[in-house]
Amino acid sequence: MTTTKSYLTFAIFISIAVISCKKSNAEIICDGNCCFWKTKFDEHDTWFKYYYFDKNGKWAIYEENDSGKIHKLSNLGCEVWEEKWSLHNDTLLNLGGEEYAIKNIQDSMMVISIDNTLYKLYKIDKCGNTFKNLQEAANNKE
Repeated sequence: MTTTKSYLTFAIFISIAVISCKKSNAEIICDGNCCFWKTKFDEHDTWFKYYYFDKNGKWAIYEENDSGKIHKLSNLGCEVWEEKWSLHNDTLLNLGGEEYAIKNIQDSMMVISIDNTLYKLYKIDKCGNTFKNLQEAANNKE
């Protein structure tokens, strides 16, 4: 009987520890300090768009051009945005004034939606060449 109580107490302790260690959506999005996520706006896109998020609320979009060079986007068509991001109730992601519903978020992937359109974003590995190229483009002040 004492052994059963011990196991039950241990199981409850572990469950509480696991629940309390869950990352917030903000921690996942900026990966502690900063993070790049890749997506394609639609299936016809040739190149990925890369979303940059940092812990201070800075947000930007980068893309690769036909020559393979990564550069920062300042607008999409005639739409210009503020380079700030924030979360509301851990379920709405505000990107430069546009609110996206967070449908699913994990350490390596998030699904957001706006106007019945879903976007899947995949976290860029910080050890890979793509991340290094994106960091270089982000540090380039051109």
